[in-house]
Amino acid sequence: MSILGSRYFTKHKRKRQKYNIKTIMILHSDLDKGVGTVKYTLSGDGAGTVFTIDETTGDIHAIRSLDREEKPFYTLRAQAVDVDTKKPLEPESEFIIKVQDINDNEPKFLDGPYVASVPEMSPVGAYVLQVKATDADDPTYGNSARVVYSILQGQPYFSIDPKTGVIRTALPNMDREVKEQYQVLIQAKDMGGQLGGLAGTTTVNITLTDVNDNPPRFPKSAKFRPGKKSGLLGVAGIETFTIPLLIISQQSQEVQTEKKD
Repeated sequence: MSILGSRYFTKHKRKRQKYNIKTIMILHSDLDKGVGTVKYTLSGDGAGTVFTIDETTGDIHAIRSLDREEKPFYTLRAQAVDVDTKKPLEPESEFIIKVQDINDNEPKFLDGPYVASVPEMSPVGAYVLQVKATDADDPTYGNSARVVYSILQGQPYFSIDPKTGVIRTALPNMDREVKEQYQVLIQAKDMGGQLGGLAGTTTVNITLTDVNDNPPRFPKSAKFRPGKKSGLLGVAGIETFTIPLLIISQQSQEVQTEKKD
C-alpha cells in the first residue's frame, strides 16, 4: 500500500476554536482500480475516535484537535480489503502520525516565589540564587521551548544570567542598615526572548544579612564622672579612689558602668 499524500498534523493554537476535519493522509492500494472493489480499514491509536478513514478513497482524517503535550504521536495500521470476499488484498501497512508543535505553553517557575539572602557589602557578581522555568513545548522543534531570563523589577541592585537564571549582585557595598529587603521580579520568555514569545514571571525576595561593619560608638549621653575618695590609704600613704569603668556592648550599643576599687 502506498501513501499518495501525507503531512505532519499541526495542533490548533486556540483550543476552543471551532474544529474543521482535516485530511492528513491518503492511502492507495495498487489493486484499487477505482471501480469500488476495494475497501480501506484503519486500526491502532485513536482509530475511530481521533482518526477516521474513508473506506472508498483511503483518505485519513483527523476528527478532533490534537495536543502534542497530551500525545506526541499515533501509531496506526491500514489495510485494503476486497469488498466482496472481505479478505485482505495485501498485508497491513503501519505508519506513524506525528503531532507538530506550536508555541502554546508559557514558561512556568515550578518553585516560585523564591526566598534568598546575601551578605551586605558583597562585591559585584556575588551569587544569590538560581531560578529555573520549564516550558512544555517541544524543545527539538524551533525555539518554542528556548527560555531566556530577564529582570523586570530589581535593577540596578541585581542582575540575572539570561541563559542559566543565576542571580547575582550588581551593585557593590549594599548596606543592610540602609535597605534590608529587596523584591525582584523575574521573567522567563520562550522563543529565545523574541517578539511573540510567551512569558511567565516569579518573584524573588532577597534579604541582606548582617556583617560586622559598624565599630562600637559612645552615645552622646555617655559622661565620665570621677569617683569619690575612698578614704583609704594605699602604698606610701597615697589616698585611693573608686574609678568607674565604661563597658561598651557592640550589639546593643549601650553603655554600662562597673565599679572597681
